[in-house]
Amino acid sequence: MIEGDAAAIAAALAREGVAADLVYVDPPFASGARYVFPTTVAGPGGAAITIERPAFADPLRGGPEDYLAEFAPRLEAACRALRPGGSLYVHLDWRVAAHVRVHLDRTLGFAALRNEIVWRRNPPLGRKARAGQFGRVTDTILFYIVPGAEPIFHAQTTARAPAPGSYRLDPATGKAFRTAPRGDYTDASIARLEREGRVHRTRSGQVRIRYDLEPAGADTPGDGRWVERVPVDSLWLDIPDAMHVPPSERTGYATQKPEALLERILSASSDPGALVFDPMCGSGTTLAVAARLGRRAIGADRSPLAVHTAFARLARAGFPVRVDRLDESTSLDAGASSPPDGDSPGHGGVLEVVAERDGTVKLTGYRPGAIPDWPGAAEATETAQASRGLALLEGWGIDPEGLAAAPVLSCWFARGAGGRVPLDAALPRAARSGAPRVFALDVFGNRLTARIELP
Repeated sequence: MIEGDAAAIAAALAREGVAADLVYVDPPFASGARYVFPTTVAGPGGAAITIERPAFADPLRGGPEDYLAEFAPRLEAACRALRPGGSLYVHLDWRVAAHVRVHLDRTLGFAALRNEIVWRRNPPLGRKARAGQFGRVTDTILFYIVPGAEPIFHAQTTARAPAPGSYRLDPATGKAFRTAPRGDYTDASIARLEREGRVHRTRSGQVRIRYDLEPAGADTPGDGRWVERVPVDSLWLDIPDAMHVPPSERTGYATQKPEALLERILSASSDPGALVFDPMCGSGTTLAVAARLGRRAIGADRSPLAVHTAFARLARAGFPVRVDRLDESTSLDAGASSPPDGDSPGHGGVLEVVAERDGTVKLTGYRPGAIPDWPGAAEATETAQASRGLALLEGWGIDPEGLAAAPVLSCWFARGAGGRVPLDAALPRAARSGAPRVFALDVFGNRLTARIELP
């Protein structure tokens, strides 16, 4: 994770010879909206205060020229961070997709465009179905290949419920299948398909092509018995938006995309071990999916909230992640930031930690540094005094090696249903002879560490 502007980070990666296999860009959509991240701080007696933490602003309500003036340098830098043959996916909506496509056609060449993918997020309900227009329920994902080398692409399939009466059961195997006309298959092809068990002959001797169905799983569509696998084309109707993902996947970050969407993109255009770069990573969906699929990933965002949200998401899933900071005037290495020690005032406050002889680490208090002027921040700080400030913590974990600049956490504790983080944990055995630290985030976006003084 790198905190900083997408153009500067992509340019720094390119200068250092880092070449990504796949870049996914999900920029602001020129919506004119300002997004906040509501966070609740629990107090005594069931009291709670909500902090409205700024996420990011998307104020570009001018014409497409204004949008491209802001976005094009970042997009071009991201293209330069791709290897020849690398895949670029740019996620947009109806406002500027056409203008960005024209710009990319000029930048990469018209022949570099592979698909204009249309993703239907949800059906046209409520406000989206208002009178005077068709419901705006789709996004556009532009898929380009950088010229110069052979690309990676793996065709994808999706499960579809077969139409009632469109399939039959094989009496010999009990499996379901449907058939289609022979079409223009040659005799040699029919002979090959017959060896593969994919030819069905009718009673009259007519040759038809056989397509086997699969038993339906708990999360597949259909009548609960069978589904058929069909190729994925450029119209994606089978992935709901982030409002309909499981609660365990939700981060609360505005504009979050569903993991199923990124899983399809990464599975199609990268191999295990490939490098994926998301220069505007938001809640970290690209990074979480890349890590789960065995890809390496670099994420960037100039919103501190995005960086913290993505970090916590990855840490909670058990993935090692490093957080750096890049200013436009620095190199990537020079910009690497080490979270300050918890006993260093003026950098996110002071975290109090106690280690017991039985190997238990306990958080005993937190005094925040400067309080931002966000709605609810001052009130939440006052409310949290009843818990010695610990209600202000968003999450924490243990870094057994004490690597402040690049913590590799053995555990991560996020807020539970009651709005509080657990306050004690067992110190890993590997950390009991080293220089372990606690690494934590608070609700104001501060990153802090505290040494664990072993007894």
